[in-house]
Amino acid sequence: MDGFHKIPYSGHPGYQNMVTSMKRTYFWLGIMNDIAEYLSKCMEWKNVKVECSHLAKLLQQILILEWKWDFISMDFITGFPRTVRQHDVIMVIMDKLRKLDHLIVVKSTHKAIYIARIS
Repeated sequence: MDGFHKIPYSGHPGYQNMVTSMKRTYFWLGIMNDIAEYLSKCMEWKNVKVECSHLAKLLQQILILEWKWDFISMDFITGFPRTVRQHDVIMVIMDKLRKLDHLIVVKSTHKAIYIARIS
């Protein structure tokens, strides 16, 4: 088992990989139990193997929205060629409750105060 487990080019294969490779060459009763026992004693394999457990966290209450347009998100999509009216940015305003959005074309040269009045 030592030869199958400590092959330099395969690292430390896990339980399933070791069972598969050993069953191609050898067979005896209790091969799977013997491999499991061998791997449980290998300190290097214990350090390398990945644990599949998720850390427990406190649950957070989901925010329940009550009215449309109460909670919005805003983003800008840039990099468009200028239109006849010199607009080159799309402002996206999205309602989180209904997943409804408004797309507004604006100029990249507009000041923040003007953008605030539009929205």
